[in-house]
Amino acid sequence: MATTLTVPIGEALLAYGAGHHGEAADKLARLVGAMAPVGGSHAQQDIFTLIQIDAAIRAGRREQAQTLLDERIRDRPADFGTRKLLEALAR
Repeated sequence: MATTLTVPIGEALLAYGAGHHGEAADKLARLVGAMAPVGGSHAQQDIFTLIQIDAAIRAGRREQAQTLLDERIRDRPADFGTRKLLEALAR
């Protein structure tokens, strides 16, 4: 299972790094819920969600970003990363 996720995760991160934020947001939206088999800590897996939100913001997908942030606020109301992304969305 991990190998079937590794390549798509890498592609999503490459798209993000290349500035193709819409593509990255789309790819990560399909992958984030299925990442548990890849392993790593919850914090390591959480970074992909943060990248997905940032990609949505950078792609101008305010509604998508807001939906993802609302979920994070519900689950982690005091999370520093969530607050920073909310500030970015407000700009």
